[in-house]
Amino acid sequence: MKEIVLSVHGLVDFLLRRGSIDNRIYNNASMAEGTRIHLRYQQIQNDNYLKEEELKIDYEYKDFLFHLSGRADGIIIGNKYPIIDEIKSTVIKLEDFYNEQKEWHLGQALVYAFIYASENELDKMGVRLTYISQLDKEDKLIMNFTYSFDELKAYFEDLLDKYLDFYKIICEHDERRIATSSNLEFPYKNYRNGQRELAKFVYGAILNEDSLFVEAPTGIGKTMSTLFPACKSFATAGTSKIFYLSAKNIAKEVAYDACKKLLENGLDSKVIKLTSKEKLCLTGKRNCNPDECPFALNYYNKIQDVIRLILKNETTIDDSIILEYANKYEICPFEMQLDVSLYIDIIICDYNYIFDPLVYLKRYFELEQKTPYVALIDESHNLVDRSRDMYSTFIDLSSLVLLQKQFKRNKHPRFKRALKKLILYIQDVAIDMEEDYLLLSNNFPDEFYDLLENYFKQAQDILKNYSDYVSDLFTQVFVDINRLLKISDFYNSYFKCYFQKENDDVFVHIRCVDSSILLEHTLKKLKASIFFSATLTPMDYYVKCLGGNEDTPILKLESPFPKKNCLTLIRNDISTRYKDRTNSYLDIARTIEETICKKVGNYLVFFSSYQYLENVFEKINFLPNVKYIKQTRDMDDTQRHLFLNNFIEEPSLTTVGFAVLGGVFSEGIDLNKDKLIGAIIVGVGIPQISFERNLIKSYYDEQELNGYDYSYVNPGITKIIQAAGRVIRSENDVGIVVFIDDRFKQFKYQDILKKEYRNSYFVSNLNDLGRKLEDFWKR
Repeated sequence: MKEIVLSVHGLVDFLLRRGSIDNRIYNNASMAEGTRIHLRYQQIQNDNYLKEEELKIDYEYKDFLFHLSGRADGIIIGNKYPIIDEIKSTVIKLEDFYNEQKEWHLGQALVYAFIYASENELDKMGVRLTYISQLDKEDKLIMNFTYSFDELKAYFEDLLDKYLDFYKIICEHDERRIATSSNLEFPYKNYRNGQRELAKFVYGAILNEDSLFVEAPTGIGKTMSTLFPACKSFATAGTSKIFYLSAKNIAKEVAYDACKKLLENGLDSKVIKLTSKEKLCLTGKRNCNPDECPFALNYYNKIQDVIRLILKNETTIDDSIILEYANKYEICPFEMQLDVSLYIDIIICDYNYIFDPLVYLKRYFELEQKTPYVALIDESHNLVDRSRDMYSTFIDLSSLVLLQKQFKRNKHPRFKRALKKLILYIQDVAIDMEEDYLLLSNNFPDEFYDLLENYFKQAQDILKNYSDYVSDLFTQVFVDINRLLKISDFYNSYFKCYFQKENDDVFVHIRCVDSSILLEHTLKKLKASIFFSATLTPMDYYVKCLGGNEDTPILKLESPFPKKNCLTLIRNDISTRYKDRTNSYLDIARTIEETICKKVGNYLVFFSSYQYLENVFEKINFLPNVKYIKQTRDMDDTQRHLFLNNFIEEPSLTTVGFAVLGGVFSEGIDLNKDKLIGAIIVGVGIPQISFERNLIKSYYDEQELNGYDYSYVNPGITKIIQAAGRVIRSENDVGIVVFIDDRFKQFKYQDILKKEYRNSYFVSNLNDLGRKLEDFWKR
């Protein structure tokens, strides 16, 4: 018997939701406020009111076994018959909300009523819809209904019939996916060195339902070595979905191509590559409501039919496919791709779709239980800072003051009062600040939270009822305060709140200093999580920061490429510390010139900042037959491609690219063969000393760890190893890496360099550098 695991929301929302996308009514802040209203309303009920009651049912129907579960907002007992209470809150008129969404809201309550009646063998149930205004909590609308058990059963089975009519498409595909997964062979004739071992460990971690941290050198084929065993687990481990996560578009493209290769090799799976809202939006305005966007209008009336068509006709789905259907059926492409992805086997997307508290795909994780999903997390070293940023945010006083000026002539006294109180609160704190930064106590200020919440309610009213008042600035402040409220709900000991004065402005920040506990909460919902990168050094740092523990399995693969093919030189007589930089420009320029003159080829030089890059660039003696190119701050995708197009095979003249550590050219680019024969890394990659970095340092010091290493040294080590890894990418590649910084004399750096680069030498002047390079290239 085929089993179907569903939440009540998943069943009812898919079948009964109608109407339009409208972010004036449905948004993260209104949902958060709705949760708070639920809690307040539940708390004032008497002992006969059961709050957030978990309901489950295993129901056999037409050769299927449904496992259905959810939480009823409330169950009222002690009367002639129990009553299911479904609580809804909104910023629009309650009667309008009820009339527009009655079928959807009532359907949810009826399913809960059937489950409760079945469990308790009842022949009658009551259903109540309780509507509460988010603008005026005293404003309520209560609708009462009664149903017999037979009526509830007939309604419930009618929903199952409608769902099965759609689900049979999914069921037939699942059977084909499992069968072809069982017979799937590795898509290449031979494994590269290290690939088989990596695939074996990934497969084992999935079978054991565990996490795994893998450091594997660039060039061994990590993408296929993780995707292939994960796809095999469709048949052997009950995996139903694979998330391939990366921060880099280029890595997503590589994963998408690898999936196509597996499909060509016989796997029957559906693959989608998710695209950001900014790139998909067809109006460019991102005003997601039916009054301003035709693609939002009646979205929920259309989406079922569009999903059916895509599942019937498409196998690999990218932005071009999504936009084709969006234009044809006038439906929002961004929301459509997310809804379609529910029924896709392999989802390639950014980290934030799993880990960001405002962006993540809630539809996948609404059941608080382990899912049959596997996450493959590429370039995992990026997730440490990215995850901290996901749980960090700020607002600025200048935007609030400017908005106040814009609203001077607008008639909405409650909004203007809320905005004024918020401004005065920030100004009052700023006046008493004796320094540029003020770190608040461990708790997020209650008074400030109440002011933000009040402002947001009034802003919602303006969005819905005073659209003429809405400007780009209003929208941006709305988004910023929405995020601040949401992040504040997570506030704990691993968060810091502080005020900052800068250039006549005041910023209020919430900063996450340790996201590991938050990541761990998400990881527990996954069947398995595979973290992999060319650089997870030091490994214990990454395991701790990314939600692992001392028992988490790790795998470190040695480079399969001949050590003699790469010469590593460490020039340890030049200080690149900030205070010494002015004296370093000329020495670094001469080192670059000495390095590139020994052999014609392509080189990349990496600096810790654009300013450092520019200062050294000015000191270069531009040699004939050498092309010099620079990374700039505002490069778009086209300019990046043009930059990389300069690195060609078998060049007749030398090209030197100047780039920034940690940037787009220091990881994720594929310059194989002799497209790149040398990398010069200036500095140890340590981030600039800052208030935020010092918050992280202090936090880990308090944990009795080396806070300076956690905040500064370890992120720097990752940057320089990533940059150096651009050079040797296959067994036939030959190249050189030159590190420049006197801190490489320190033991911690020497120890890492010895492990990473066996063929390495310290040099303390240009002559030694030149001789070593000449000897290497002659061999």
